[in-house]
Amino acid sequence: MRDDLFGEQAVLCGGATHLVQAGFETLVEAGYPPEMAYFECLHELKLIVDLMYEGGIANMRYRSRTPLSTATIRVARAL
Repeated sequence: MRDDLFGEQAVLCGGATHLVQAGFETLVEAGYPPEMAYFECLHELKLIVDLMYEGGIANMRYRSRTPLSTATIRVARAL
């Protein structure tokens, strides 16, 4: 039960929402229209999560664009 709470509360509700919000704010500050920033951050997240659910992180990296794969590896190493 504790594992489920940690996964749900910390990772999903906390981490994912902050990541989407930070991405949205960054894009809007860079001049993106709010509607486009919303789509890029929230709707694209669903597509990425669907790919990971379907076949894991490696599947998501394989089926995504090459720059995305490289960026995810770089960000993961930085964390």
